[in-house]
Amino acid sequence: MTNPHNLGDLYLAPVALRVDAELARLGALSADDLLFQLVVDTNREPVSAADRQHVLIEHLTRTLELHGWQLAWGERGLVVSHGDNDLTLGISGVMRGYLDGGAA
Repeated sequence: MTNPHNLGDLYLAPVALRVDAELARLGALSADDLLFQLVVDTNREPVSAADRQHVLIEHLTRTLELHGWQLAWGERGLVVSHGDNDLTLGISGVMRGYLDGGAA
């Protein structure tokens, strides 16, 4: 995307910045604190890798208006996408450990 083509494109920066700030906050937690924070915020204790991915995205989006942007997990991190446009945000080792096998 070189120039914004619609209103949704203009919201990339605020959406990406808010998601990235929350990823940084969560990434600074210990593995146990990350698990506790996500269980408390979502009222769910995940039982599989797919469930952990869903819980983390649920946490990230619970108070955020995405304006048409979507969040999904990619090989390099969290993918923020809208139409043909996407941006990948990196995640911490603690979050990678949580997604791969749980933060026990």
